[in-house]
Order: sequence, then C-alpha cells, then structure tokens
Amino acid sequence: MLVENGAAPAGAGKRGAGGAAGGGGKRRRSDGPGASFEDLLGQAGCCLVSGRDGHEYEVEDPRRLRRLLEQRLTLNAELRSGFLEGLQEQLEDPPVLHAALRPMTVTGNAPITGDSFIRVLLNVTALQADVSRMLLQRLPEFNDAEGEEAPLPALILGQFRWLDHVADPHGLTERLLEVLSVCPEHVRRDAITFLPEVATEDNYDAVIDALEGMMGEDGACVLPCIEAFANLCLTPEQQRRVVETVLERLQSAEAEDLPAVARFLLQYAAPGACLNNVVASLRESLHFVCASDPRIAVPDRKGKAAVPAEGESHPEQRMLEALKQAMQLSPAAGDAVVRELRSLQEPEGHRILDFWLLLALLMLGTERKKVAELVLQRKFAEGHAQPSWLCKSIAGHERAMLDFFPQLLSLAQLLLRHGKEPVREAGAELYCCLFQQFTPHYNQQEVLRALHSHLGAQVPAETSAALGVLVALSRQHPAHLMRYAAFLTNILDYIDAYTDQQVHQVFVVFGELVAGACQASDDGTSSGAGSRSRMEDELMIFVRKQLSSAQGWHRRIGIIGSVALVQRLGAADSSALEPESAIGARYREAMAALKDTFDSCKNSPEAFAFLCDELSRSIQRKAIGRRLMDDLHGLVSSYLEDTFFCFFEDGAALALGPSDKAAQVGVRRLPAELWWNLDGGSTPVALRMLPLLAEELAPGSKSAPLLALFATMRLTTLLEQEKAGNLEGVSALLGCPFSLFEQVLAEPQQCGRLPPEERRCVLLGLWYALNWCHELVNCFATQLTPDGEAAGEQTTSLKLLGRLRCCCQLEVLLDTLLQFAPPLFALPPLGSSLESAPGGLVAGAVAAAAAPKKAAAKSGAKGGKKKGVKFADEDNVSGGAGGSGSGAAGGGGGAASQRSQHTTSGTGIGGTTTQGGGPAATQAVTVAVSGGMGRMAAERGKQRSLLLPALRTLGVGAAVMQEQPCYAMLPSAAYILADLHSKLKVVLSSSKRPSFAGRGSRRQLPPDLADLTPTDLLGALVPVLPCMRRHLEAACNAIDQELSEEDMEQHDRENFWSVLASGTQSGEVPAVAAAALVPLDIPAAKAALSPIAAAFRVRTLAFDCVHQLLLWPGLTEPGNRPLLRALLAAFHKAGPQPVEEGQEWDTVQVMKPCVAHFLAQLPSMESDQPTTESPSHQHACLVILDAMATLMDRLNSTEPSKASLHLKSKLGLRITCAAEAILRQACLDSEGKETGGAAWKGRGPLLADVLRLHLCHRQAQGNAVAGVVDAVLDLANESLIQVTEKTTGKEASEPVDPFPSLSGATLSIWYRVCFEQLQAAFERVVDSAVGLEKLQGAKMAEAGREVLGPIQAGMKSAAAAFLALLTVIKGQPYRVPLHVQAIKSGGKFLESFLRALPFWARLFKQAQHQAAFQAMVRDVQKGTRTLQALCGEGKYHKAMAVTSRVPALKCTVEKFVFGIKVFLTEANSGNAFWLGVLKNRDLAGREVASQARYVEEDDEEEEAEEESYDDEMGESQYT
Repeated sequence: MLVENGAAPAGAGKRGAGGAAGGGGKRRRSDGPGASFEDLLGQAGCCLVSGRDGHEYEVEDPRRLRRLLEQRLTLNAELRSGFLEGLQEQLEDPPVLHAALRPMTVTGNAPITGDSFIRVLLNVTALQADVSRMLLQRLPEFNDAEGEEAPLPALILGQFRWLDHVADPHGLTERLLEVLSVCPEHVRRDAITFLPEVATEDNYDAVIDALEGMMGEDGACVLPCIEAFANLCLTPEQQRRVVETVLERLQSAEAEDLPAVARFLLQYAAPGACLNNVVASLRESLHFVCASDPRIAVPDRKGKAAVPAEGESHPEQRMLEALKQAMQLSPAAGDAVVRELRSLQEPEGHRILDFWLLLALLMLGTERKKVAELVLQRKFAEGHAQPSWLCKSIAGHERAMLDFFPQLLSLAQLLLRHGKEPVREAGAELYCCLFQQFTPHYNQQEVLRALHSHLGAQVPAETSAALGVLVALSRQHPAHLMRYAAFLTNILDYIDAYTDQQVHQVFVVFGELVAGACQASDDGTSSGAGSRSRMEDELMIFVRKQLSSAQGWHRRIGIIGSVALVQRLGAADSSALEPESAIGARYREAMAALKDTFDSCKNSPEAFAFLCDELSRSIQRKAIGRRLMDDLHGLVSSYLEDTFFCFFEDGAALALGPSDKAAQVGVRRLPAELWWNLDGGSTPVALRMLPLLAEELAPGSKSAPLLALFATMRLTTLLEQEKAGNLEGVSALLGCPFSLFEQVLAEPQQCGRLPPEERRCVLLGLWYALNWCHELVNCFATQLTPDGEAAGEQTTSLKLLGRLRCCCQLEVLLDTLLQFAPPLFALPPLGSSLESAPGGLVAGAVAAAAAPKKAAAKSGAKGGKKKGVKFADEDNVSGGAGGSGSGAAGGGGGAASQRSQHTTSGTGIGGTTTQGGGPAATQAVTVAVSGGMGRMAAERGKQRSLLLPALRTLGVGAAVMQEQPCYAMLPSAAYILADLHSKLKVVLSSSKRPSFAGRGSRRQLPPDLADLTPTDLLGALVPVLPCMRRHLEAACNAIDQELSEEDMEQHDRENFWSVLASGTQSGEVPAVAAAALVPLDIPAAKAALSPIAAAFRVRTLAFDCVHQLLLWPGLTEPGNRPLLRALLAAFHKAGPQPVEEGQEWDTVQVMKPCVAHFLAQLPSMESDQPTTESPSHQHACLVILDAMATLMDRLNSTEPSKASLHLKSKLGLRITCAAEAILRQACLDSEGKETGGAAWKGRGPLLADVLRLHLCHRQAQGNAVAGVVDAVLDLANESLIQVTEKTTGKEASEPVDPFPSLSGATLSIWYRVCFEQLQAAFERVVDSAVGLEKLQGAKMAEAGREVLGPIQAGMKSAAAAFLALLTVIKGQPYRVPLHVQAIKSGGKFLESFLRALPFWARLFKQAQHQAAFQAMVRDVQKGTRTLQALCGEGKYHKAMAVTSRVPALKCTVEKFVFGIKVFLTEANSGNAFWLGVLKNRDLAGREVASQARYVEEDDEEEEAEEESYDDEMGESQYT
C-alpha cells in the first residue's frame, strides 16, 4: 500500500502496518513477493512515508528492526528471498533509494542513531552480501549527480563505512573491484578510497593488481590509489611493490597530485635500497624549473604555463610542505635524504630539491636542524657545493620560499659566522639573494637587521664578510639599499674597532650609495633633483671630524674615507663629471676635501705617508679614474721635488748649495757627502737627506718630513707610469746620490765616540737610506722583464743591482751600529705610519720593549757556549754575509708619536722574525734568513717591504741565455731570496689551515702585502724560477771549487763584464756598473758583499724555498699544475727547460729529471771519503726528495701507474741509502781534520730528520713496515748497544763504528727516532689487523696467508724490536733522557698492542697461530720488566722527568697483564698464565732489598705507599 501525502487509510491508525508496503507509486498485491517484505517491516514498526518533501523512512526503534530481521531471516532462506525481492522492487525508484540511504526518522522513544534504512540492512549478517551486491550493481547508473543534495554513489559507498562487521569481506571486495571498471570517474575515485575499509589481507594482492591497472590507464586515479595504498596494512614485499608502482607513475601523475605522490614515496618506502632509490628518483625527476610542473627541465620562457592565482596555494609550496610532512612522519626518510646529500661531492650534481629537502629538515626539531646545518657547512667548507646553488634554489621560487624566510635568514647568519672562508662566502651569497629576491620592505629590513648583528662582532672575519655583503648590495642594488640609509649610518658607530680593510669596505658602501644617488639624479629617475641626502651630510661631517682628530687612528679612518669617496666619484667618465651634473658636483666637493687633506697632512708626515700609500694601493687596484690621476699628479710631483731634492746645474760640478753643504746636528755642523752616485757627473738631482735629518732632530722640532718620502715616491712613480706608460720622467731618481754625513762616521769605532744626537743622526740616516733603496727597487723593478733585462737598456738593471748591494751594506752597518744607540732610541716605523688600532701605541711600546731583550738573550745564548764544530759555510753565513730581505713576515706598525724624538723602542704591531720551519729546521736556514744579524731582525717589521716586482731583479746577471754565471750578483740574489723565503713562509703556511676565529695570525704581512695570496706570490715567482736556478748553480760552483774572492772577480771580468762591454758602443764597461760594484770603505760593508758568504746563503735559501713550494698542499690542485710544471722544469737535470703550454701531464716524465738533479747532489754508500760538506746542505737535498715522494703520492692518489710506483720505490730506496751514507760519512773541519761525533753536536733536529728519512723509506721485500722494523732491530742490536754508558769525558763523544754520527752525545736522538719510527710502523700493522678483524669470518678466511702472514710477521718483529730497544736501556743507567723516552714510547706501544688482541682472538683457536702469539707476548713481557725497573730507578734517583710518567705507565702495564689473562681465559688457555710477585731489581738485573732504605725519613710514608703499589702489580708469566 502506498501512503500518499502523509494520509493513512481508515482503521489503520496514523501509520498502519500496511503502510510499510507502500512503494514508489505502485500498488502491490498482498500475495506477491513483497508480501514478506511488507509484513516484516510492519512488524518492526518501519514504513516508507511520502510527502511534499519527498520520501523518507520512519521507524519506531532501529535496534528492534535489526533484531527482528536477524531473527526471522537468518535461518529462513525462503523468507529471506522474498524479503530481498521486495526490497529490490521498492528500491528501483531512485527517489526511494535516496530516502533509504538517508538517516531514518525515529518516531518512538528509542535513541536516535542516525542510521539509514540501508545501513540497518547491511548490519544484518544474513542480508549483507545480497544488499551490498544490489547496491554496488547500481553504482554505474548514476553518471550525473548534479542537483542532488548528496550524490547517490557517495551515499551508497558511505553505507559501507564503519560497519559493525563484514560477513564476507572477500566477496564484497571482489564485487567492488568488478564495478570499478565501469563506474564513472568521480564514483571510481570514491570507491577506490573505500577499498581499505572492506579489504582483508587475503585480498591485498588482488586490490593491488586492480589499482595498478587503474593507475596505468588513468592518471587521475593516481591520487586515490596512493591514498588507498597508504591505508592498507601491507607486508614488506607488498609495500616494496606498491612503492615501485607509484614510483613508475611519478612521471604520468597530474601536476597537482605530485606533492601527495612525493609524500607517499618518502613516507612509505622501506628503509634501505628502496628508500635510497626513491630519494634518487625524486632528485632526478623534480627540477623545479617551471612553476606549473616541477618535472619540466626547461624554463617556461614563453609564459604558456598556468600560474596560480594570488590566493591559491602554490604547487611548489605544497610540495615543500609534503616533503616536510613525509620526513617528519618517517625518520628513515630524513636519514636517507641526509645520506644521499652527504654523498654528493660534485658542485654540478646539486639540485634545487636538495636544498629544499635541507630546508624542510631545518623545521623538524633541534636534532634534524643540527644535522642539516652541519651538512650544509661541510659541503661549502670542503668545496662540494658552490654558493650559486643557494641562489638557484631561491630565485624564481619566492612564493614557495616565503614560509621558510625565517629559516633562510637564520641559515645565512649561521654560515656567515663560520670559521672557514668558503662557508662565509656562501652565507654572504645567501644574504644577497634574500635581499634581491624578497622585495617587500619587511623582508629587506629583516635582512639588514640580521646583517647588523654581524657588524659589531668581535670576529674580524665575520665582520668583513658582513661588510662584503653590503658592498655587493650597494653595487648591485644601490636604489633599494638607499631606502634604508638611516639604518646604514649606524655602521659608523662600530668603525673604531674595524681594521683597515673593514674601514675600506664601509666607505665603499657609502661611496657606491652616493654615486648611485647622483647617477639616478642625473638620469632623472630620482625625485631629489640633485639635492644632498641626509646620509651624505652625515658622512661628510664624519669624515671631516675624523681628519681633524689629533689621534692617529681617527685620522687614518678619515684618510681612508676621503680617498674612498674621491676614488668612487672620480671613477666616472669625464663626460659624467660636468659642472652641472650631480656626480660632478659631488666629485668637486670630495676633491676639495682631498686637497684640504693634502694640505693638513703636510704638517704630519705620518698622515701624509699613509695618504700616499692609500692612493698608491687604489692605483694598483685600478680603482682611480683618469681625471683623478691627472689631478693628483700635479699635487704630488711638485711636493716631492720641492721638499726632498736639490738640483744641479747642467755642466756644473756636483756642488751642493749653501743650505745643503752642512747641517746643524747637536752642537756642531756636520758636513754633507754624496753617497752612491750611480749616474756620475751626469746626475741632475740629489736627495737632501742630511738637511731633512737635521730638521727632524732639531730641539723642539715636531717635523719629520723623511717619514713621508717613501710613500710619496711610490705614489709619484705609479702616477707617472699610468700617465706616460713608463718612468722616463723620474728615471734620474734611480741613480741619483743622496747627501748624508761623512762615511767615516759610519765606522763602528768612530760612531761609538760620537755624541748622542750625532749617533741618532747616523742611525736614522742609515735607516732612511736603506728604506730609500728599498723603495727605488720597488718602483723601478716594474721596468724589468722576468729575465732581469730592462725594457729599454741595461742601465736600469745595473742600477737596481747597485741599489740592492746598497741594501746589503746598509743593513749590516745598522746591525753593527745599533749597539751604540742612545738610551730609549728606536727606529721609526715606515711600513705603516699611523696606528692600525686604537691601542696600537701601547701595544707597540710593550712589544718593542721586549724585543731587544729577547734578541740580546738569544745572541748571548748562542755566543756564550761553544757548540760543536762549525763548517766553513756556517762560519761565513753568520759572519756578515749581508742583510736579509725586507722581513715580509713582519707587519709594519707602531706609534705615530715616534717621529721626532724616537723615544719608544719596538718592532711595531705584528712585527715578528721569520724562523726556519719544521721539526728539522737547521740553524743554517735560520741564519741564512736573518743574515746573521740579531738586532736588525727585530727591526724588519718597520721597514718598507719589498714588493713582488722586486723578484725580477733575480734575473740581473742570471739570464737564461747567459753562458757563464756572475758571482758579483750573489749578494743581491741572497738578499732577494731571503725576502722571498719570508713571504713563502707566511703566505703558504697561512693557506694550509685557518686560524681560530677571533684570533689574529701570529705571523702577519705588512700593510703593503696584506692582500697577498698564494696565487699572486707564485704567479710572480714562476717567471724567475730559471734565474733562481742559475744563481743556485753559481753558488754551488763557487762552493764546490772553493773559489776565492779574487778568483770570482777575475771570472766575472773575463766572462761577464767583458761580454757586457762588447755590447756597448765604446766597448767599455758602463760607468754605472763600476759605481754599483764599489763598496763603502768600511770593513763591515765590504764583508756584506762577500760572494763567498753569499754563495752559502743562496744555496741554503734556494733549497728551502723549493722545499716550501713542494710541501704546499695547493700545489697539486689542477689550477696550479702550471706552477708545478715550471718548478720541476726549472730544476731539470739538464738545466732550466722551457715549459710548453697545453702539454699533457705525465707524473713520471715531469718529475724524473728533477729527482735526478737532486739525487746527484747526495753522497753514495760506496764513497768512504771524508768530506768538508756541511750536513745542512745534504739534509736540504734529502728533505726535498722526501717532499717529492710525498708529492707523488698526492698526485697519484687515485690509481697510480706502474711507472709511477716504480719511480716512487726507487726514490725511497735512494733516500734511504743517501741518508745512511750521510750518517756514515766522516766530516772534516775547516783545517782538514776529522771531527768525529763533534760534527753533529748542536745539530739535533737535523740528525733526527736524517735518521727518520733513513728509516721511514726503508723497505724489505716491498714491505715498508717490515723494512722499518728490521732496520730498528738491527740498529738496536748492533749499534745502539755499543754506545758507552759514560756521560762525560772524551769517551762520551767517541763515535760508534760505522756511524760517526752515533755517540754518547747523540744517543738520545737516535733512540728517540728509532722508537718513534717503530711505534709508527707498529701502528700501521695494528690498524691493518683491526680492519681485518672487523670482517666476517668468511671474508677473513678468504684473506689467506698473503694478508695474515705480513701482519703476524710485522707484529712479531715489532715486539722483538721493542725488546731490543729496552735492552739498550740496561746499559745506560745514567742517561735520563733515554729513560724518559723509553717510558713514554713503551706505554704507547703497549696500548697499541692491546688494540690488536681482538684480532689474535679470532686466530688463536687455530694451532698454527698460537706459537707466534706466544713468542710475541714473551718479548713484550720481558720489555715490561725493564719498564718496571726504570720506574724504580727514577724514583730512587728522584728524576722528576721519569717519575711524572710512572703512574700512567704502570696503569698501562696493569692493563696489559690483565688483558693477557682475560685473553687466555676466554681462549681456554688459562693454565698458561700465572701471576706472581714482581721482585724489585735495578737496570742491571740485580735484586734490590728495599727501596725504603734509600729514602729520607720525611718521605718514608709516601715511598711505602708506592712500594706497596709496586708489590701489588705483580709479575705475569706466560708459559
């Protein structure tokens, strides 16, 4: 019966039972198939009601309906069949079906459950399968669900969710999979997500198969399929299969589905190979070049791709969020990402996704953040990534990166604070990128705020990097940065604590902003119309305030600022500097300020010198425009001529004017004399040095114009070079004389008798003359070609030779006369005239006060005690071989107030003395660098340093085409090589490892060379390497032939000067050459030009320079291969060879001739003739060859060729034999007598290094470890044991045959080196054993006898050598250094032995290995007894050096004893070990009754405790 419009039939009440039979508009017969359906619903109080709003089901109690259906239909199949027929008939009408899918109306008092009529039927077990089939079969009917409140397919599928139980999940899953293929797309997506709720584990394979097929057919199904996969509880194999399937569909998925796909892959991939493959595939597939689809690898240049609207979520943003969520939910995914990114070592291999993954990790907690930060820092520090990677990952992706802006800013701060330069560069690049890409004001202000946090840091490198960012921004985005000028002026608050370089950066920023504002005003793009901004006014006020300050540091800042502003504004084209232009007006203002600075600085020579140096550095950097250089040239040249020089009339005699003939110094007038006139009578000018000195030393004078001479000269020559292209206009200055006092006053005997003021005048005059010669070399060496020839004529090169010889003489004179210096006298600093820091005055005074004391103490220590025999070369080196170089290792600095009275003594800030480096640095190298001068060594930090062009003077007299050497050039070559040695020492060592952040380098370069890099230095050195080789050959030839000075002069006249004269028109030697060779008539000055002493210095310095170059780590880099090739070609066995560009690199072919050259200078084992050759020279060749062997290892680090391995082996054998020959070689002194062991006295580091080279390159049957151990064993048993035990008398220095270098005086060195090399070899064996022990049993068995045999033999031999070395101690009871070394090295040996016990534990089960272990332990055990005796001897004799190490040694011995006991117990061999009481014995083996009787009464209690500890230690026996 159908109840229409809510009216019930008569007699049925409001809702009669018959109403339950009502169906969609049809009348049913009471005897039809729906009768049972109607009856059952009527009995349950359920009916279908139709009204104006549609149909709905009403029920009195849903629970009663469900119970009734279960009771009546579970066992009655016929009734159930009729019920289902009635149900199907009723639900044929879609509106009725819709009503059955909606919640029923409860009319009774039962609780409302919200269940629909269909859901109640599905919860009935007997009906569930049929009803579900009925519903699922109707799913494909509903293609258009528009206009309905809820789509019918969604309602149908919703009935199956969260059922109380599923009676037949397998059947339900099959039916659902059957209808999926014919369902509409929107129905299919909903049905797929419903699968995990009904499918069981037995159906997972079928579900996976079906979903795989759908994913392959329709890309739109990828997202619902992966959602279904994510909700299935899969087995590992099924999960791997699903992940692989989804990974295959990565390229075909819709672009909007990619975030979900990536998240699924990362989150559900199994850890291991599968997850690694997922990470690698994502990196290969996602390029993020096109905003619409991350998979597109080319940019969308035509703009055809769809761009998300402003309010829509960006695809890249959703991708980043998905990646973050995946790694947050799956820790294994984060670990796999970190591993993958750590493995990337090529900069080109880094992708945008890599940086995004690290960004996501930064937001996943503290631990993940630390890991991501460490990965990034290491990548940039080790060169695996470039800063451009960061910019590429951010540029064009601003919308996606906006949420990560705080993390990016924090990352930039972290990178900029790092201690390594590459990491700071990456941080600076990130800052620039953030400012450029995130253009909103808030973001740019945040970037500048973060940058300001670095500007006040106490770490100079961090501050410099932050200022570098501002410099880059000011050059790239001046208009944007100008908007925040109010923030930038705060930088001036920190400027007092900045270094010169940082002050430069500050004013470069402001200069760029001013120039940018002017340019914008001139172009019409600015609204200012040429008016000055507030920032410009504040800047100019600040600069003028600094210039007017009385403090040197503030004036220094003002000078740097004014020069930087003029330099930037004057860099524009002349057309831009028109009067009506804004930038022209600013330039004229800045130029006027600079002229005022010139005028004000003339009254302060220190400030004027700094101003000239600052302008010179700007010219050298090509930072000054032509207009500015023209304006400066007139200012500087006129000041130089008017202040410092006097002119002679043409054709007149060289007569000084009345005001220059004499000068009042102290109480008398000193007559003037012209020194070193290289131009003879043709010179038009002379330097007025004496009158200016007198002006400086006048009572009450505050003027010292000579302090500004050198900087003014450099600036003048640079301006002349830029203006004319040459130095013809100032060429007269190179050879002109300088007027000084009479030369007789420079003699030591005469100077010591002068009054204090005159002595001050003599010392200052020589000091200024020395620096004047330095500056002449710096200025005019630029006119030379690398082979030492001048561009125009040879006169310039000869004059430079003369000035270098002047430097040699002046340094020696100063070193000699400084002992007569008046009290509180100090030479003024000329390298940097103003304080380089606010505390420079105090620091300079303190350092200066300590330097002379240290130098005097050092020289006194050297001269107070006789140390061995000096060879002829070392006597000559230390006896006045001429001055060394300009001291590049010393940083110029000091107080500005020293200009008048010079009452402060010091070396200045950063002034240091360069010493020979390395553990085997010999006295010969140190003396060769310092030139044997102690006082001048402390003053070199104040000198005007020699610049890189001065290296070209090495080519004077040493041209490649020159047939014969010129010995007269050796003193000047030694001077230049000493300076080169100092620069190499500082520059190459500073590039090896950075110093700690915030700590200044101990060795600093002077300001002129502050920016010197290894590339710059080596670039200037490469062209003169052949000249260095020619000077080295000349020096070696003079030494080998034992030429006298007369022989050398005769050789030069016949083979060099005669050839030079033949090339002139007159056929005579140029007069300039004769003038350059004439020394002062002072013995010390003549000794400074001795070619014999210079030959020894040249040989020592050249070898050590080559050694430093070979040890430099950067030499093997691909970019430095030309330098390496040039170095090896310069020392070719056949002489310097030309280097061909583009030649293919062959390690053996390139290195073999150079190796042969140095091998030829070493002694051979077959030679038994005594020699007068110093061991220092032989050692220098040895260390060069050792450096070459190391260099070959670095060059062949990947796959060395057979030829390379053969050359390396041959080289090692030759080094070993040569070192042994040196140790066996008998030496003669200067009188031809054998010196015996005294030849090595005082040469401990050298002897130790020779012995080390002899041992470390030793090989036995191709095994380096066995060779070292066997050599140590032989030396201990055959040689060391023979050394007498006496420590005094003649017998103590008697050598042991066959080693003259081995005696009682050198035994401690031999013993230490032998023990150290044994320990190093034993460590290598133990490391091999530990690595082998970590392998699995099968792999260790596969190693076989080829691997195990050498390890076992090496450890056994090492134990025997250990015992032999300790046996030597028994015969040396009085040599405490040997006892200390034995205890120190013995403990290390035992610790290494304990590390190898796990290896032996794996082998001890096999009988063939037990005997080897027993023999080894017995040897070590015997050695421990000797160590115990040493401990007792040390306590008895109260040797603190021994007793301080006793507790640690006894702890190690105890570990050894009980370690062996545990080892044997675990190996079921405990009976082989027993522990007894150790008897107290001395080194000779005699039993000592008690230690207590030797102890004084006050120490009895303490000694008793130690004795009881010894007794408890016991003695282990291994049977």
